[in-house]
Amino acid sequence: MIRRRKFSRLLVGALLLALAVLLAACPGVGVPPAVTSVTINEPDQSVVVGGTFTFTATVDAVGGANPAVTWSSSDETVATVDTNGVVTGVAVGTATITATSVFNSAISDTVTVTVTATPPAPAVNSVTINEPDQRVVVGGTFTFTATVDAVG
Repeated sequence: MIRRRKFSRLLVGALLLALAVLLAACPGVGVPPAVTSVTINEPDQSVVVGGTFTFTATVDAVGGANPAVTWSSSDETVATVDTNGVVTGVAVGTATITATSVFNSAISDTVTVTVTATPPAPAVNSVTINEPDQRVVVGGTFTFTATVDAVG
């Protein structure tokens, strides 16, 4: 009976030791959840009114912390940003785009978006065909060249 009790204690002790070793070897176990940084991966950008650009963010999260971010614009009359980081130019101006950690709202990163006017289409002053009148037989071909005088 005493042998059996000693064996049981020894077995329980060995199992507890093995469990402690396994838990110590698991990454993230015992580490409290935290977000240490949010980094927007792209630099400041320029977009035209109506144009889009997609930003992405990297979140350093440990201990099972949620690595998601929320996106926001400092001036939605200039540029909007959706939940996926897609920025759309609305009007000429500058807006700050922010990616904020969902886990810890004190941790964020920002970039500047400059929205410019859509460039106007070039104006065509004239088109000149460079060859004189040509006669072409039925089934024949002739290639004309033209010169375009455009502004813009």
